[in-house]
Amino acid sequence: GPRGEATSISGYSERDALWFVCTQSSFGVWAGSGRTISRFTSEDLQNWSKEELVLAMPDDESRRREDWIEYMDIRAFRAGSLWLGQLVIFHGDRTSEQHLMPNPKTGRPIQGVWRKGTTELRLVASRDAGKTWQRVGGKQVWIPHHHEDDGYDRLVFCGSPVRVGDELWLYYSCWDGDHLVWNLDGTTYYKDRTRIGRVARATLRWDGYVSVDASKQTGVLLTRPFRFNGEKLTVNLRAPMGELKAELLDPAGNALPGFALADCTSVHGDGLELPITFTGGGRLKQWSGKPVRLRFQLTDASLYSFRFS
Repeated sequence: GPRGEATSISGYSERDALWFVCTQSSFGVWAGSGRTISRFTSEDLQNWSKEELVLAMPDDESRRREDWIEYMDIRAFRAGSLWLGQLVIFHGDRTSEQHLMPNPKTGRPIQGVWRKGTTELRLVASRDAGKTWQRVGGKQVWIPHHHEDDGYDRLVFCGSPVRVGDELWLYYSCWDGDHLVWNLDGTTYYKDRTRIGRVARATLRWDGYVSVDASKQTGVLLTRPFRFNGEKLTVNLRAPMGELKAELLDPAGNALPGFALADCTSVHGDGLELPITFTGGGRLKQWSGKPVRLRFQLTDASLYSFRFS
């Protein structure tokens, strides 16, 4: 890859006919504010474009010296029609110069490169092969680190997701200690032990990255306009004691004939592909390829995804 053997290929964009890599940037001393994420592209996996910054540090991240947020790295992977990114969030501690990285030639501190801290994962998403990224679930933590200093996953890094049956298994690397190993003066940060790396496994339901949740008080979710292909609608839903109903709308928000909320049979249960059934006589296929919206009504339920097939 463009940054050496440690670089993982993020994916291939059929629209642009380009491979792309998103990784920790190399802009100066991380552009002054800390680590950020950049992108490279290639037509042949040999010749790579110039590096471009694609995930800079927004203004709403913490800038307290005891908790200075940096975007340390990212691992992108395909999930349906988009790319999901496991974004490594570095909680840096800048309260002491002992936490600075020394220059290996002079031994003097490299200003702006701080090493003490912990990491965790958040999710971000891209629909344009890594050019732009949006938060998934705001700033919620997806894979947390251990709060105890000697927890086996004090540091959490990106992993590789694999589908096993109805679950997603994520194997990821983690360390049982702080990111700082050596203080600036050459002494070790831990006096009585060393830091050990391990592999951990996290499991979740298939397509269960995030959910829209409703309590016993009914909630409504309205999508943006979109086009679909298919004649069958299913939902990835957890509602063992609740229910979900849906209606198909035109872009202005008007129910289409035969697909109103009153035409939908309530969906109960817990499954990855529970069918949505309309009894109004309409056929979903007649709206395939046309702009529509969906409105879901949920009670005591969690909706993870929906799919046309």
